[in-house]
Amino acid sequence: MRSISPSPTSVAIITMLCLLTGALIFPSEASCNPQIKSETLADGVERWYNPRPPDSKSFFMKTFEELYKVVVPSSSQPFGKSVAFLIGVSKYKYLSPELPSVQNDLTAMRDFLLKEAGFDEVYVAKENVVSRDLIERHIKGEMAKKLTKNDRLLFYYSGHGADNQGKTGYMQFGEAQKDQFWGPQVLAINALEDWSREMHVKHILFILDCCASGLAFTAKSGSVESEKLLLQTLSGNGSRTVLTAGTADEKTYAMAGRESVGNGVFTKALLNAFDSRTLSSQSTGLITISDLYADIEKEMAKFRVSQKKATTPRMWALQEMDYRGTFVFINPKASAARLTPDQAKSLGVTAISKGEGRESVDSGAGIIEVFSTIGGNIFIDRKDMGRILYQQTRQFLQQPVGPHLVEITLLKGKETKEVIVESGKIAYVSFGVKSPFGGAGQAVGKLVMESMEQLSGDVFIDNYKVGVLVENGQLEIANLTVGTHQYRIEASGGNQAAKGEVKIEKDQSTWVSVRPSPPRNLRIIQ
Repeated sequence: MRSISPSPTSVAIITMLCLLTGALIFPSEASCNPQIKSETLADGVERWYNPRPPDSKSFFMKTFEELYKVVVPSSSQPFGKSVAFLIGVSKYKYLSPELPSVQNDLTAMRDFLLKEAGFDEVYVAKENVVSRDLIERHIKGEMAKKLTKNDRLLFYYSGHGADNQGKTGYMQFGEAQKDQFWGPQVLAINALEDWSREMHVKHILFILDCCASGLAFTAKSGSVESEKLLLQTLSGNGSRTVLTAGTADEKTYAMAGRESVGNGVFTKALLNAFDSRTLSSQSTGLITISDLYADIEKEMAKFRVSQKKATTPRMWALQEMDYRGTFVFINPKASAARLTPDQAKSLGVTAISKGEGRESVDSGAGIIEVFSTIGGNIFIDRKDMGRILYQQTRQFLQQPVGPHLVEITLLKGKETKEVIVESGKIAYVSFGVKSPFGGAGQAVGKLVMESMEQLSGDVFIDNYKVGVLVENGQLEIANLTVGTHQYRIEASGGNQAAKGEVKIEKDQSTWVSVRPSPPRNLRIIQ
């Protein structure tokens, strides 16, 4: 029988990450993937990454498209880059015991993310490199600058933790001292809430594998509706989730084997949960953190009964009013994944065949409507469709269902857009239109659109398609520049369902309830 020794179970995150996919291999292995690269930054933090061409889709989206046999337009992609920041401390100068399992968990996490989870970048800080200032400089400084609104961040900590008089939990680093809760060798766990509010990325998952990790948060109440959360996520909603290995007053544990110091018990539960989901749900291509947590609870309950050790995992949601989605992982073993009609509608995609010629699964044709604020020649799939003038709108009928490339050529080059045509519907393309989204240093806010009276359709902000509003649902549009914007909703068949004006305030969420526009050309009959 394996022995059990106290330790912060670090791999808690491992499973969550598990879900992304990608057959990436570290350079140190015999059958390595030469694309994976690593470097050590000046501050001692390791950076592992897989180079990709500028502006190409993330590993998550590439895998998603292959799995579901769809092409997701750039304007509808719910997920951008996936970046992880892993922290682990096993050796302590003043605290005991040492935690050798942390190193195993940290390595396993890093390997898993890059080999199987398809993360774009993984940063690793360990041992005496770790300090409060280093962590906050990377999270609030470097990460905040490089990550865009659709990107995803996973933060993981494994090491000692303690509470200050039962009120505040702290992460403790290599030279932390007992009952000393100030200075660069400790970091208050409730700092995560500040990061959550300050960072503009759409999805953040925090995983804490230390004692007192659950002290800073209020428990999530009610049952978890995984399918509803998934639909909201694909519709553009973000997420803020915290997963802890235990509650405020519980220790965490590690499994010790004959030839190693073992891995965290919680880590094992996470890995088992993911493996179980991927094997039993081969028709399900997406697994939510809520799905995993449900399985982890069952696994940890067995541990409590068999080993008489109190350790209870917890999942917490931050800023639920602003972020109603969930952290999602890809199931790389799914062999027959299919999007439901609601999921496809949320993404604005049409299923296509990945066979030779990429023929559409659907029959029929649709319309491509092009609006441009600049003049030039229009090409659809390399075919010259004639000239478009300044501020002109042109429609191209009987376009085959499926993906198309639309280009406008100018004297100084060309601009290219990708569009998906659905049977009997209009696909919109705009050229020369300024994006309503803010860049680095610009003041931004958020718009939340709520469907009323069963309104649904494509949503445009300043003639720029930003997503799809589902019937009686909500669409969150983050990172809009401060000021007045025009919006419109195009219902099925290209009919204008609603339009209006909205003012975005800095760092605020603006809510708009939209209803179908009244019918035109009505007259009273007496």
